Amino acid sequence: MDSHSFKLMLAALLVPGAFAAPACSVSFPPSYIDLQDEAYSPELDLHFHLCALAHHYFPDCIPAKKPVASTPVAAAVPPDPDCPEERLFAAGREELRRNPENRFPGAWQELLALPESERPRRTAQTLYLLGNLQAQENPAQAYFWYQKLREAVGRGVPDPQNLAEQSFRTNYFYAKDPVQRMRFLVLAAAFGRCSGDAQEANWQRGEPCPFRRELWNELGAMIRRDPNRFLRDPLTAEVAVLFRPELVRQVSGPFVCGDRLALRAFRNGAFDDCRKLLAGSTPDSPLLLYLEARLARREGRFEQSAALLRKWLEHYRRTTADSAAAPQLDSIRFSPAGHGWNPFPEWSGLYWPVSCRTERLPGRGMEEEVRGQVGATQYHSRLFLEALYSFLMGNAWSDAALVAEEQLDIAELRRFADAHETNPQLPPEMKRKLRHLLARRLMRENRFAEAERYFPAGLREVCRAFATEAATAENPALSCEERAAAWFRMGQIMLRHDIALFGYELAPDYFICDGAYDGYPIRQRAPRALPRFHYRLREAGCFRMAEKLSQEPAFRFLATLSGGLVLRSRTPAAAEEFYHRLVRLRFAPYSPELDRFRWIPAPPAGWKERIAAYDVADRDGIPALIAQLLSALDTAGSKTADQRRGI
Repeated sequence: MDSHSFKLMLAALLVPGAFAAPACSVSFPPSYIDLQDEAYSPELDLHFHLCALAHHYFPDCIPAKKPVASTPVAAAVPPDPDCPEERLFAAGREELRRNPENRFPGAWQELLALPESERPRRTAQTLYLLGNLQAQENPAQAYFWYQKLREAVGRGVPDPQNLAEQSFRTNYFYAKDPVQRMRFLVLAAAFGRCSGDAQEANWQRGEPCPFRRELWNELGAMIRRDPNRFLRDPLTAEVAVLFRPELVRQVSGPFVCGDRLALRAFRNGAFDDCRKLLAGSTPDSPLLLYLEARLARREGRFEQSAALLRKWLEHYRRTTADSAAAPQLDSIRFSPAGHGWNPFPEWSGLYWPVSCRTERLPGRGMEEEVRGQVGATQYHSRLFLEALYSFLMGNAWSDAALVAEEQLDIAELRRFADAHETNPQLPPEMKRKLRHLLARRLMRENRFAEAERYFPAGLREVCRAFATEAATAENPALSCEERAAAWFRMGQIMLRHDIALFGYELAPDYFICDGAYDGYPIRQRAPRALPRFHYRLREAGCFRMAEKLSQEPAFRFLATLSGGLVLRSRTPAAAEEFYHRLVRLRFAPYSPELDRFRWIPAPPAGWKERIAAYDVADRDGIPALIAQLLSALDTAGSKTADQRRGI
């Protein structure tokens, strides 16, 4: 596989929805608390920047539109060679054959002088060819004819060959002067269209639009060959700096998007270049405020940095209704530092060809980034409730969870969750996660009835059932067998929902990663009162209590075996007690076999589901279930006891 194909494949993998990434991977949100300013790295949509340059330097440009013919032309009907339109078009071609230096045949002048309704077939083609005739020696004159072409197509002149779209390409393709070529190449990148832009399925398969690929490759190649050639023209100079940030030291500006270039310089660690570019930025630029805050924090002026970030949020609230400012902010995304979305490192910050699409780009937006940094500032100032709110508003869930679990007691967290239950500003998913975290904290404190209302809808009935069984299990007025059955049912519930009912969001359980703690990127510093897999210890304890209270030998053996299976793999030291209890119960024929085996054998696949589905009232079904769970007891071979324990 060549390097280009590999990059396309990598880009396809990074597109949201292209594949299901592991819950805790490099794409998982890093922590603002741990990494502060190094958590995320900004990336800019290069297409937006090129569009801004094209709008600034070609304010009269008419974008290509899909042709809508006001006078339909039937492709199947052959043209009449005797009609004035066809006769004049053919005469013009003959003039060119006789005199290739002719740039405006007289016959075509007559054709264009006809009323537009009398030349439906040849108008677009004639204007396009007139532009092509000028494209090499005089690209500006070619631009004039292409403009007329796009204007005519916009009025409804038929353009079955999509020549208005192709005109952007020919305007730059035939230009001989490199600076002129790049100027019109930027125009093509900004306003040109091609049928591949909307073919989202091709992008998902790693097949980008050929037109876009040609533009990006051409820009990069021209700048790499002779970058200094383009520094004399302000448009091409800014493009050169966009692709080669170090060239900013040779250019004094002005820059159309100097604040965006400053953001690129900051990301690359060129802080002097960043300050130089900021000096020429407009005072009301949101990027100016953001970068001043980042520079202040880097220089140790934390209070000033926090004040500038808060000012940014106030400015953002005032300008959210400004449709002109929104695209600029939306074109800036933040990816985890060191793991950008860009598959082309030499063009760092280029979304390609995602920039051709209209939906939201991957990564975090500027508002989320600023709120995350504000939250980190508040956290280090020990303003934990304020930090929690900022992290939730910024969708920085890992940091919000750290505050909610480590810095707030249950009463504080509960008051916060209740106060913001109906807050329309907080993202609904953040509120749901926070309430679920609170519910699990209450469950760990054995406050089952209080926890129910904070669980997600799908777990409320589960919590209610667990609370009911817990009340039965702890009721001394009931018989021992009734209480034993309740304890067993509690263990069954936990087999299905243990971490979702009792797990910590972060260390030691990492519910945030579905328990995949090995890959979690946030460094945890606070020690936990409960050990890793504490919910499994609680789960096994439910089965242990069922065995202690019951007087039925088969049920006692099943309950002890269930508890041992829960612990045998992850915490074998804790499973020792259950193993010895299974042997001491002397339940034939399994206790003697277990004594010879020296450990609890590995259960069959789906053992949790089998135990969880067992009806406690069906005592006659216990022998069959035990036989299934211990089906491997006689096929252990000659493994040692330590090997059977997994040691």
